[in-house]
Amino acid sequence: MLVRFVVNNFLSFGKETEFNMLTGDVDIHPHHVYQKAGIELVRTAAIYGANGAGKSNLVSAIAVFRIIIKEGLEATYIDNLKFKLHKKNASQPIQFDIEFIQNNTLFAYGLSIYQQSVEEEYLYKIDQNKEDELIFKRTLTKDKKIKLAIKDDFLQTPKNQLLIELYEEKLLKNNELFLSKYEEVELEELLLTYTWIDNLAILSPHTTLKPIVINSIYFSSDFKYFVNSLMQNYHVGIQEITLKSTHLDEFLGEHSPKLKEEIIIRLNYNDSVRLGKEDAIVVTENTQPSVKELLIIHQNEQDEKVGFDIKEESDGTQRLLDFIPIINYIVNKNGTVIIDEMERSLHPTLLRQLLTKLMEDKNMKGQLIFTTHESNLLDLSLFRQDEIWFVEKDKNGYSDCYPLSDFKPDYGSDIETGYLKGRFGAIPFLGDLKNLNWHQTNGTEK
Repeated sequence: MLVRFVVNNFLSFGKETEFNMLTGDVDIHPHHVYQKAGIELVRTAAIYGANGAGKSNLVSAIAVFRIIIKEGLEATYIDNLKFKLHKKNASQPIQFDIEFIQNNTLFAYGLSIYQQSVEEEYLYKIDQNKEDELIFKRTLTKDKKIKLAIKDDFLQTPKNQLLIELYEEKLLKNNELFLSKYEEVELEELLLTYTWIDNLAILSPHTTLKPIVINSIYFSSDFKYFVNSLMQNYHVGIQEITLKSTHLDEFLGEHSPKLKEEIIIRLNYNDSVRLGKEDAIVVTENTQPSVKELLIIHQNEQDEKVGFDIKEESDGTQRLLDFIPIINYIVNKNGTVIIDEMERSLHPTLLRQLLTKLMEDKNMKGQLIFTTHESNLLDLSLFRQDEIWFVEKDKNGYSDCYPLSDFKPDYGSDIETGYLKGRFGAIPFLGDLKNLNWHQTNGTEK
């Protein structure tokens, strides 16, 4: 589970800025609190702010951090993403620090990057009652040589001592993460850290998870039941969600022999293969490749079932389907999911109904973090004060974020009205619109 994320000198975060899932001085909705590794964490965070305030930049910071861990510094030219409004930031590194809980253990991992080079990297195991335990710390000497400090237990053997010396001298390049060597270096904590970051789910407004829905429906009757129960509960006119089948040859036609060959080869090693950018998967049925797509069943006036392609459904229904694997994941797993612009294409009432269902579930196991403009969710009957966050920019262009619990509003307070009136910041100052002359072009009135 996510405990804390700190970013510095990235996009609009020109100064060190912290977002966290720690509990505040709040006593409502106690079932929203997890007790993990000796600390208390909330399970949800709704992040508000004006357009351009930095909400999506916070999600981008976590997403870019994850890309660097998984794919290396080469995957993104990160120096272009520095804070650009002040020249001094150009000569400073970009920094990411994250605290998370894996296997009921609290870890802290951090990165400092300058000119596509790792200046510092560290991993600690944190115990609230003891001194932090060093797993490793990687620094640069004055002559830009890599120096590795490793926990004492690992250095008990001459073999491991030699291995670390080789990494310092030859094996670890300045643009590589020591964390990325988790397969070669037998440090369990490296694998635990990489695995946790790899499992962190981040959804942009345009992310589609329909192939995952298809795959899960095909291979799991329990998931199919979950999907249909959920969709029927939201009364969007859907009777059933099932799958339709098409032979691969018929689906592709005669003009894609190379693609067909690639898919069949991949099917030899996988239970299913996503079909390019289509919302479809390919499986093997009766030794033949079969394309599976979503089929949405509605009922007509004669009580007959009528099937619709997913593309014929509204954007809201399609967006709701994208959320189903996420809902299933956080209800049943200890993972963390981050969604940017959760309200996109969803009716406000449907979004509130979806979140109310989640918030009332006392058996929910995961964490949900999302950005939104939807002010009708600013309700203390739905969220705790420490589950509502705001992002705003100051006059110098620096983004900052802070929880509603910093303001200590009463449980009965009208949070939505207070937010819209600017009581908590994080909304734009629009000025006097009466002075806006939009009929004037190039200084000439028409």
